Amino acid sequence: MSSGTLTYNLLALLGISATQPNAQLIPGDQFSIVITVGGNTLTDSTGTGVMVISGGPILTANINYSTSVLTITTGAFGATAATVRLAYYPVLPTMGIFQRQNPGVNTQQQITFDQKYAYEYFSNHFQELPSTLVTEWHGSDTDFFWTCSYGENGQNANLFWATNNVSGLHSYEFPYCLLQNQW
Repeated sequence: MSSGTLTYNLLALLGISATQPNAQLIPGDQFSIVITVGGNTLTDSTGTGVMVISGGPILTANINYSTSVLTITTGAFGATAATVRLAYYPVLPTMGIFQRQNPGVNTQQQITFDQKYAYEYFSNHFQELPSTLVTEWHGSDTDFFWTCSYGENGQNANLFWATNNVSGLHSYEFPYCLLQNQW
């Protein structure tokens, strides 16, 4: 058992930095960060970086959102597994912002693309566009997107096409349409 101050870069520890080197944590006031380690639960739901601690030997815990470093001050503490629930932005360049027509009159959904992902925007944050298909777009910072929201298919579903002119089949299945890039 050891005691003292421990520091961890959460994005590096979780392997996120390896694939998304510019990634940034989303502060707890937008998406609560919860870390469970041993008998402790650490939570930041205010975005201040000060973790609320319940149970166990951890005395203080803070997250620096600009560096993604978690600092823990503890009494006696041994090696133990942890679970982490957090959200992050990959911080890739924006390659397009478009409106997708939804069923109904004047009901659009904002779809935003970066080099790898497509997002929908909610009241205060972006969320990766949900899909039943595994989807990752490919392209450089010069492969901008073009989209078309058009009409309906035979099932009365609005159609939406997107392309960044990079070869491959990339698709999202919406409840009412299919978004795809095929060359």
